Amino acid sequence: MTEITLEVILRTVIGATDPARLAALRKVTPRLLYLRPWETPAIANPNLQRRRPWQGLRRRIAEADALLYAEIADRRADANLAARTDTLARLVRASDHDGRTMSDRELRDQLMTLIAAGHETTATGLSWALERLTRHPAALAKAVRAAQASAAGDPAGDEYLDAVIKETLRIRPVVSGSGRVLTEPVEVGGYRLPAGVMVTPSIGLVHANAALYPDPDHFDPDRMLGATLSPTTWLPFGGGSRRCLGAGFSLVEMRVVLREILRRAELCTTTAPGERQTPKHVTTVPHRGARIEVRAIRDITSASQAAETAGCPANVRSTTLPSESPLK
Repeated sequence: MTEITLEVILRTVIGATDPARLAALRKVTPRLLYLRPWETPAIANPNLQRRRPWQGLRRRIAEADALLYAEIADRRADANLAARTDTLARLVRASDHDGRTMSDRELRDQLMTLIAAGHETTATGLSWALERLTRHPAALAKAVRAAQASAAGDPAGDEYLDAVIKETLRIRPVVSGSGRVLTEPVEVGGYRLPAGVMVTPSIGLVHANAALYPDPDHFDPDRMLGATLSPTTWLPFGGGSRRCLGAGFSLVEMRVVLREILRRAELCTTTAPGERQTPKHVTTVPHRGARIEVRAIRDITSASQAAETAGCPANVRSTTLPSESPLK
């Protein structure tokens, strides 16, 4: 999932197309995002990067910066900039009320934020969706039918896949809280909180509230069909004016990726206990990585589709596997 969501970021957000630069970004980005615990202080205090223990991190950042600045330069020089739809092109074209556009440094910072915030989070949500579906055969069967319907253009298929994603993010939220700093005093639960205090609503506790979601420990995508959700009842992306900027993009991405997996892969169900939730950086991930078993891969790729996606390392191989030889 991390390979797939990274590819989406590189191609759709950054808009990278040069094969050599794409290959370099695929290599350096995970090494930059998945830091060792002792490396993280050097992000908050860049001066540490001059010292020997953190010089490797400094080199990785410099390598990523060089690649991102090259993409920025290409975009600025692109004669067809106005017609491009990637996020970087939109950021290059953007301006404030005074007509000021972003500097290269500001564009680099925006891209780095989008990569860091929109990569592992979406991959984790997709992994939890597969982990949950393989433990609920009825929901998995409905999701497979929905994937076929979605591919055929039936909105009902999209609706059920969206319900699977929403229920997954309810029962297995990727982040546990969404902090806000109070700009004025407020009373919460009988406590008077002063301005300047950080308040962090617990996403997991809200999503596990039986008054909002009967039998909250049960994975039930049907509960999300036609449901009216609000930032006070369903908040995997936070809420208010600081709600996750990429929420809409992430939900669409998850639907498309889940649809294509379910169309191509025959997943085995299991009676094994669900994987435990364990913290990883700022996310909550399956403790075994959401290990699933695939019985067979269906070949549904047309020649034109194969040509369009030939350079993607995360492509599902167009191979049918013997049903008696599951893959893990």
